[in-house]
Amino acid sequence: MIQIGRLFFCFLFLFVSACQSNDRVLYEKDQAKPSAVPVPEVKAGRCLWVYYFFNNARCLTCRKMEKYVKEAVNDFFSDEIENGRVGFKAVNIDEAHNKHFIHDYALYTKSVVLSETKDGREMRWKNLEKIWELVRNEHDFRNYIRDEAALFLKDNK
Repeated sequence: MIQIGRLFFCFLFLFVSACQSNDRVLYEKDQAKPSAVPVPEVKAGRCLWVYYFFNNARCLTCRKMEKYVKEAVNDFFSDEIENGRVGFKAVNIDEAHNKHFIHDYALYTKSVVLSETKDGREMRWKNLEKIWELVRNEHDFRNYIRDEAALFLKDNK
């Protein structure tokens, strides 16, 4: 009986290791793809950054979430992207130079954060905490991103 238990745990360990290894390969492939939303040129004035924060452990739901955020920003704010008022960034918080975001935005899981900057300095931010509730409904998820970002832009005028 003890042998079966050991075999089970060895199998489990190998399975988890293989999954993590495959996730890293998928992540590296994803990094090679250009972003669907262009990063605006930094200009004087106000800009709304829509950040999607993730780490190396990426499941299908997390990838779906990133896709929905990119598409929402691209579809609903194309004019603002073009004139440099809105930008999207997907940020891996497992990379050393991005660790500060964990503290800056009190991150504890994959997150979408809106950050308003003025002349390159952050003025305010908001963590969109309903993303996990809405991820199973693409329409509601995208509209949530649209509505929250639109409120930020409206408050800036």
